[in-house]
Amino acid sequence: MEAEGTVRLRAAAIWLLVALIAAATAALYLAVVRDLPAYTDGFRVPWWALAAGFAATEVFVIHAHFRGSAHTLSLSELPLVVGLLLAAPQELVLAQIAGPILVLLFVRGSAPVKVAFNVAQFALTATLTVVVLHALMPAPAEIGPGVWTAAFAAVGAASLVAAGLVLTVIALAEGVLPSIDVLQMFGADLVVSLTNTSIGLAGATLIAEDWSAGWLIIPPAAVLILAYRAYLSEHTKHQSLEFLYGVARSLSRVPDVETALVDLLQRTRESFRVRTAEIVLFGAGGDLPLRTALDVGGATQTMQPVGHELATALRACLREERAVVVNRDTAPAALAEYLAEQRISEAAIAPVPGETRLVGVMVLGDRLGAANDFSSSDLRLFETLAGHAGMSLEFDRLEQAIRRMRELQGALERQAYCDPLTDLANRALFMRRVHESLARPRGTSTVLFLDLDDFKRINDHAGHAAGDAVLIAAAERIRRCVRPSHLAARLGGDEFAVLLEDADERHGEDAAHRIVALLSEAVPIAGQPCWVRASIGIASAGAGSGVDADDLMRHADVAMYRAKEAGKGQVRVFTTAMHPNAPTKAPSRDEILAAVDAGEFVAHYQPIVAVGSGAVVAGEALVRWNHPRHGLLAPSAFVPAAEATGTIPAIDRVVLEQACREASDWCEDDGYAPDAAVHVNVSGEGLRTNELVRVVEDVLERTGLAPRRLVLELTESVLIAEMPTARPVLTELRALGVRIALDDFGTGYSSLACLRSLPVDILKVAKPFVDGAGRTPHDHALLAMIIELGSLFGVGVVAEGIEREDQLDALAELGCEMGQGFYLGRPLSSETRRFALRDPLAVAA
Repeated sequence: MEAEGTVRLRAAAIWLLVALIAAATAALYLAVVRDLPAYTDGFRVPWWALAAGFAATEVFVIHAHFRGSAHTLSLSELPLVVGLLLAAPQELVLAQIAGPILVLLFVRGSAPVKVAFNVAQFALTATLTVVVLHALMPAPAEIGPGVWTAAFAAVGAASLVAAGLVLTVIALAEGVLPSIDVLQMFGADLVVSLTNTSIGLAGATLIAEDWSAGWLIIPPAAVLILAYRAYLSEHTKHQSLEFLYGVARSLSRVPDVETALVDLLQRTRESFRVRTAEIVLFGAGGDLPLRTALDVGGATQTMQPVGHELATALRACLREERAVVVNRDTAPAALAEYLAEQRISEAAIAPVPGETRLVGVMVLGDRLGAANDFSSSDLRLFETLAGHAGMSLEFDRLEQAIRRMRELQGALERQAYCDPLTDLANRALFMRRVHESLARPRGTSTVLFLDLDDFKRINDHAGHAAGDAVLIAAAERIRRCVRPSHLAARLGGDEFAVLLEDADERHGEDAAHRIVALLSEAVPIAGQPCWVRASIGIASAGAGSGVDADDLMRHADVAMYRAKEAGKGQVRVFTTAMHPNAPTKAPSRDEILAAVDAGEFVAHYQPIVAVGSGAVVAGEALVRWNHPRHGLLAPSAFVPAAEATGTIPAIDRVVLEQACREASDWCEDDGYAPDAAVHVNVSGEGLRTNELVRVVEDVLERTGLAPRRLVLELTESVLIAEMPTARPVLTELRALGVRIALDDFGTGYSSLACLRSLPVDILKVAKPFVDGAGRTPHDHALLAMIIELGSLFGVGVVAEGIEREDQLDALAELGCEMGQGFYLGRPLSSETRRFALRDPLAVAA
């Protein structure tokens, strides 16, 4: 009852403000405006034409809604200035009232209080503008510099008064003072108002000289509308990304779940400008759901149990696992009762996905201020936010569970089985647990063997204290990525391991990719960021397989070695073809350079397909070494050595030139769509100087390939490592017309940082997120989030690693633009030019 009373009191205060504005307008009109003459003696614009002009500016007004704030730009100053100079003052006031009121009532269908406030504000604005103009430059007067200056002053004064009234009504409606962002927004509106005034004065001057020239004001007005629309669109995109990035960083840094939930809700409530924000976490098994809520006054309820009926009702609203808007009058009975208890009239509900299930929902109740409903862009942003929260909060709960388990261990056991630096299990405990796991009568045991890349360089250059800090940070991040039932250990030096019981290789790959993603975030060392990556090998063994603990560890070690060969930050699963007793010898610098000169490095092309039509819209150039003795070698056999010996730029240039030359000859007979693009991978070496720009420009000129058809792919890890110099290089490349693709997108918060800071045209969703498409709700939610993010910021999305039909079906349902993987087509050499694609109609279906 108290909340409803507050709402009624605020509504009464707004009506009182409207009455005061109307009274002030009437007083000014009767005392001054009623007796004022027309400003000029020449051509007069009739009042109905001005009313039509004011109505048009309200019809074509531009609204930008972001997180609850309503930013509006219009051209209302154009008819206002024309009427000031070319109409009777009394008719101008009448037109300013009559024109907008029709639009507000019959086009927008605004609430009565909004109609009353806007009409009163418009009337006061017109009246005040007339009074100020005639006070500064009495009528009649010739239109010229003096009149123009007075008109600018009059419109500026009226705009400031109107802004003050809007800020007042926002404060009355929301019960809080407007934020600095809102104040900055009105500053921008004042600049727009003066710009419109300038064009209005030009139009009025033209009409005064020759009324038939009035149409000349239409083109600049249309250009202004388009410019305002473009500005607000870019502003909204930037603000959305800043908001998501800030929330993600905040959640990742808060160790306590309750504090993280309250911080999340505080940011969400303020950003979306809602009366209440809450999150309901569904219990496992028969546990009751837990509700955490925050209202507009700052009162919180943390982890309070609620009934299962509420969880069931909330799930029923999210059958498609998309954010929805629910009205209390039309909601299911249980949910309607809950909304009534919380005094919520309209709520937005978004799913909070977990790793394997829906772990909860977020609920926003009742918008405040000017934007009183949830737009489609609000729902997309809210759904993306809830997806980020699901990942972060689930990791936080696991971290706390692991910490509570460690606290129960005795001091003696800790001394015998814990690594003193990282507080992880040591080698002795890990090997004992692996032996016990393999001795069970059933189940599968999986081991992850991790080795930090370039750790020796950190120790040598920054010292052992810095090395210890990196090890501690790595251990903490590994711990956050595994379940309480799994065991993480430091085996010694920079080697770590994880034991997953009752988990197969697929679960091991999921955990490994989570670890790689989290390790990619910078570690602050002595105030400077330090980036660490890990190579991970995976091996599994079932009960009764005859594989003992030593064999399983050896297999994982060999797979880790193969991961290092494939490049830093890679994951590999052990297979019998890896031959642990016969490791391959890395090629030397001279061998690689000789192969470059001999033309032994060639490009194979894997198709990138439009999911909707099945057309091959691009091909990715994948380098191979056509070795004269060993045959065709995959990148894992030579790329690590090329990176270590500094010969990777030479290989990159060979592949770039071959790809551009051959792509310029692609045609529909080869299976390509018209103007199909070629994707070429770029290493980090070229981003350190402008050499890459010169190379690309030279190759495009000599091969004749249109710049738009070249897409340069850079992995997230490369962009992070070269972040300081990447921006200017990528900016120059895009100036040439070349497009940029961010590979392996979605592997951590750093992906958002790259998208925020660097010019990117295409996102390539990492294979681990595509593997579960069509099978697990968690992966489905992640894919939906990334695809929506791409749509929100106007970039293309390519899903990598499509290997099954159900994956393609799920991606088509989610609206993914492009796909790539063995199911759609394998890499082919330039000689085998026509892709053996599946039936395009089948792909599209």
